[in-house]
Amino acid sequence: MSDSPQIAQIAVIPPIVGHELLTYRLPPTLVATIREGMRVLVPLGPRQVTGIVIELGGKPPAATPLREVLDVLDEVPLLSPDLLALCRFAATYYMATLGEVLATAVLAGLRAQSRRTVRRLAATAAPSRLSRLETEILRRLPGDESSRAVAAMARSIGPGFYAALRSLAGKRLIAVEEQAPRAGASVRYERLWKLARPLEADELAAIARRAKAQAVVLERLAAAGDAGLSAQELGEPATTRALRALHERKLVRVDRLER
Repeated sequence: MSDSPQIAQIAVIPPIVGHELLTYRLPPTLVATIREGMRVLVPLGPRQVTGIVIELGGKPPAATPLREVLDVLDEVPLLSPDLLALCRFAATYYMATLGEVLATAVLAGLRAQSRRTVRRLAATAAPSRLSRLETEILRRLPGDESSRAVAAMARSIGPGFYAALRSLAGKRLIAVEEQAPRAGASVRYERLWKLARPLEADELAAIARRAKAQAVVLERLAAAGDAGLSAQELGEPATTRALRALHERKLVRVDRLER
């Protein structure tokens, strides 16, 4: 199957463990607009979350219906090609997921989950030719230019909402705005290192002959069992290099636990 320009590889924020990139279909109205490095709004289960476009094109999963990108949140890419490349490097170097690095690069104030609002502009009368969804959106917006949450309207109106919203914005009938989120408690995570699989004694001895620091790390993780150990508990920079090498060989894994 050949690459399709109507497909985008997207890193959602916050990231999903085990799913570095998710594949979405681009609606025809956004194909010419979306570029790599832009933030987009995508469906994820019952929610709508922010994602970063990492790559355009690619092969869609076989026999899997793709969900569609809902909206684009930037007029120009938020992350330049150089910054995206730096994020990829940082993810590899620090043994983090790309989504974790991007979540740091994209400030919390720029995430879109339920903080976009829409208001009706009072300048001109609505044109006579509007689609059913466009008419319904305008009907639900008060004429005093007060705002309504975009996410709440999307849930109640359903499929086709975002295309109708973009059309109304293009006709200068509404304004879609992004509000800074209120301060609140943030979720913190701890990264714990664990053995990816049990190791036989002869395998551990062979590693010790070649790389003693790696063997020491493996022995400590084996002793910790399923509880795992944090990087701080494991200690020195030399241990960090050993962890990186073991992670590349798929002998250790890292779990993210909410704390």
